[in-house]
This record gives sequence, structure tokens and C-alpha cells, in this order.
Amino acid sequence: MLTDTSPTTPDAAPSADVRSSEHYDQLPYTSHPFPETQPARLAGLARLFGLEPPPVARARVLELGCASGGNIIPLALRFPEARFVGVDYSRRQIADGRARIARLGLTNIDLQHRDLTEFADDGEPFDYIICHGVYSWVPDEVRKAILRIAGKRLAPDGIAYVSYNVLPGWRMAQGVRDSLLLFAGQYESPTRRVAFARWLFDMMKHQTTEGTVWGQLWRAEAERLRTLPDDYLGHEFIEENNEPFAFSQFISDAERYGLAYLAEADIPSMVPENFGADVGQILRQMSSGQLIPIEQDIDILSGRPFRQTLLASTAQSAAISRNLDSSRIRGLHLVAPLGLAEVTGAAQPSAWAFSDPAGRSRLTTTSAAARNAIRRLIERLPASTATEELVAFGDSEKSQSEIIDALFRMTLVGLVFPSVEPVEGSAVIPECPLADRLAASDALAGAEFTVNPRHERVELGEVARMILPLLDGRRNRSELAAAMREEARGGGNGLRDDGASIESRKKLEASSAEDVEKVLKLVQRAGLLVDRH
Repeated sequence: MLTDTSPTTPDAAPSADVRSSEHYDQLPYTSHPFPETQPARLAGLARLFGLEPPPVARARVLELGCASGGNIIPLALRFPEARFVGVDYSRRQIADGRARIARLGLTNIDLQHRDLTEFADDGEPFDYIICHGVYSWVPDEVRKAILRIAGKRLAPDGIAYVSYNVLPGWRMAQGVRDSLLLFAGQYESPTRRVAFARWLFDMMKHQTTEGTVWGQLWRAEAERLRTLPDDYLGHEFIEENNEPFAFSQFISDAERYGLAYLAEADIPSMVPENFGADVGQILRQMSSGQLIPIEQDIDILSGRPFRQTLLASTAQSAAISRNLDSSRIRGLHLVAPLGLAEVTGAAQPSAWAFSDPAGRSRLTTTSAAARNAIRRLIERLPASTATEELVAFGDSEKSQSEIIDALFRMTLVGLVFPSVEPVEGSAVIPECPLADRLAASDALAGAEFTVNPRHERVELGEVARMILPLLDGRRNRSELAAAMREEARGGGNGLRDDGASIESRKKLEASSAEDVEKVLKLVQRAGLLVDRH
């Protein structure tokens, strides 16, 4: 197991980190997976920019601000020969994460309760360093520690990921944060702060003048936060620290610690032409084609409030290639959104169009070979598809080039993202389905959600929590329905029809069979079934 040589201080008094551990213990973050931080995805992006990152299967991974390990525990299970260390200042969250690790029987991960300012400069290097949702929300000395750790402990060919709030876009929300701090910040209890904050949102939504910028801001934020959890509201708006940064300032700070800008985890946001051909030309002219200024100008144009930046060591700078070459997607695995589909309405009769579920990203091609390759990509969902398998749909050098070009353009607009490792998942529901191990374990533990092999959050309803532990690869649909009926008779979760308990055997059999089929379709589509072929 990968360990660190610096001393741990789980019982020490709180340090200068005024992001109080007690506040995070009282209102702990829901510890989510973040797909953009997945090392195989980071490595795929690094490949696009001409680098050769460390192999993920045996990588050493560090997460700074890991909460209860919701992001790296699933990775430790997916990559048993890799080694993971997570560090967080919340004692409660580290304890929760360790309990989940014990339940899964993992031995390749270590969660540590520690102040980041005390993390040692020396020690074994890490191939991938992840810091999501921390940098903007901690004091200056902790931010410096994050960059220092990344600069000192990142392997020479490693990749670091840091997310942070961005200027000028995030400044739009500053008035809301100021109001919440003045109104609810007087309360010491984080839960009381959140309760009063939600009341204020509701009041301001209805009492501010609708036609004013101020009123529109409160209405927009109230709607955005309506379904978000208390922990997000509390730590994003009412914690003592939340500092947005200009992109150019962040990169300047990172360079002082021996780190160089590589890319954004969201590649489409880096392509000026994705904002429109005319806009792209203007952006390039404004920045004289220089990378950092053009990225800064994109922030001004788009007003985006948040960035997910990838960094490499300064020694790697010369190897980074900014002229993206479509041939670099060869040898990678492509992961498409679960709702990727062929759509009607292409500009030309002989063209075919493909779009993501929201219709925000779209690709049109006139190549029949590219169309067939993309159809294969869709057929294999929720699994990834190797680029070489898709290129094989071309029967000539020309058609293979058309496929590569189409897949590359899909990458640039966000219809696929590259991974150096395959993503598993069954494209069909087998006669005797086998659940992903993590999903079955989480369901058995009564979790509200689990994480699929795509490193995405999947919500678990009551029936899914009942069925997933039963998907052992030996039961067919009839046996699964019988097991559910036994659970209902035993006074377990029960099966209900229109809110009333099902009494008759006939209705119970029909309902259980219907529930099994419905949940199997949902878990297959979400990528929670193992493909054993």
C-alpha cells in the first residue's frame, strides 16, 4: 500500500486552516465521483497533447481534499494494481471513507486525516494528483500548499488536476454570497446557516423587483440551487473562504511551483471555434494566437464560473504539442455520453447527424464509413469502444481517414472523450445478469447512489437497492422476481401498487416481474451490469 513519510496528526489541535474541520464534520460534503478526474481520462487528454503519461493500471494517485473518498474509492476498486492516497481535514469524513474501504476489502488505498500545510515535500512521487473543489475554498496558505505538493510530489511525467472558481464569471454570484454571509453568517451552526440561507433565497426570489438585474440574479440562483444539496449551498456560499481567480493568475501561481499549463479537462471549452466561427477568429486575433491570453479571453467571452485545469511539470513543457492532430486518438478508447444518438435533420440529404441527449453538441458527416463507425460506438454503450475497432469500418485509406476525422471532431465538440483504458459495461441484459461489484455492495449497504465503471454517479431507488445484490450471475428474471416476492412477504422493503400494499398473489407476481424488468433496463443503461463475453 502506498503510504507517505510525513507525520500524521489526527489528534492535533486545528492548524491555521480556518476552513474549520468542525464545520465540515457538522455539514459533510456528499462525496461524489467526478468523471473528469478519472486518471484514465486525464491520461487520454495528455495523449492528445503529445505527452506519454504514466500507465494508469499501476499508477500512484493522490487526492487532496478527498472528503470520504467518494471519488477515489471507486477508482481503487477499478484499478486494483494502482495505489491511492486521499487526504482530508474532516475527521468524520475520513472515518466514513475508511468504513467503506473496509466493507469493500480494499488494500490499495489509504485515507488520511491531515492538514495539507503539513504534507511533506519529499517522499514517493505520484503519477496523478487530483484536487477537486478545494483550491478556491481554503485560505491562501492552503492554496500554496496545494501547488507546492503538486510541484514537489508530481512524477516527472505525471498529470495534476486542480479545479477552482474563475473570474470574471464567478463574480456574478458574489452579491448573493455577500448577502448570505451578512444574513446567515452570524449563526455558528452550518445547518442553521443553510436553513436561513434557503429562507432568504425564497424571500428574495419573490420580493425583489423582477425586471432588475438584482432580481433576475436571485431568481436564477434560487432556481439553480433548488435541487442542490445543503452541503453545496453551505460550503459554496456561506463558508469563510471562497476566492475566485483569473485563469492567468492561477497559471502564474502554478508556474512558481514548477508546474506548466497542459489543458482543461473540458476540451471543447478550449476550442475558440466552438463559440462560433466569427467569434473564434476574433478570439485568436485578440490574443495574437497565444495560449494563455486566448484562454483568458474565452473566460471573458463565456462568463464561465469554474475551471478544471490540468498541469504538468515544467520539464514537460517542451513536449506539449498545441497543434492537435487527429491521428493522436488512435490507440485510445472513446467514451460517449449514454444518450448519444443519430438524429434527423442533417443539413444535406446525404449527411448523417449525431447529437448528445441535450442537443448541445452535434456532429454531421457525409461519410458512410464514419456513420457506421459511430453507430457501432452507440451500439456498445454504456461501454467504451477502441478507436481501432471503429477505424476498421473503413475499407480504404480514404474512408479510414474520414472515420478518424469524424471521431476527432466528436472529441473537440464533447460528443466523446478519450481514455487510455477501456470502460466495461454490458450492452444487453443477459439471461442471468451480474451486477458490478461496487454497485451491489453500495446497494446492500443502503446507499442512495453508486458509481458505474464510467465513474459517474448513479442514483439507487428502493427497488434497485433490493435487486442489485441479487444479481450474482446465477439468477434469471423469474428467480429474481421470486426473490423480490420473498422479500416482500418477509416484511422487507415491500412491493407497492399505487401506494397500497399488494395483497393478491397474482398482482404480486405481475408487479415483481415488472419491477425486475424495469430495474434491469435502468441498471444496464447506467452501466452497472458486467459483460461476461
